[in-house]
Amino acid sequence: MAYKPTDITVEADWSSISYWYGFTALAETAAITLPNVSEKSLQGDRVIAEIMDHLGVESTFKDNQLFLTKKKLERN
Repeated sequence: MAYKPTDITVEADWSSISYWYGFTALAETAAITLPNVSEKSLQGDRVIAEIMDHLGVESTFKDNQLFLTKKKLERN
């Protein structure tokens, strides 16, 4: 069998992405773009997006990128 080069994109690791969620949650303002992040990931750590939504981090997926922004939390 002959060697055949090919391009492969490795999915971003959600354990590593979780740090960016933490930075965003602790910041007064934030706008972070992370490339090669799939909204449909099978990684269990992806649940961090839902958890951090309650802590003021908005996740937006577009064109295989993840955009993290700090949103204003309403206080009761």
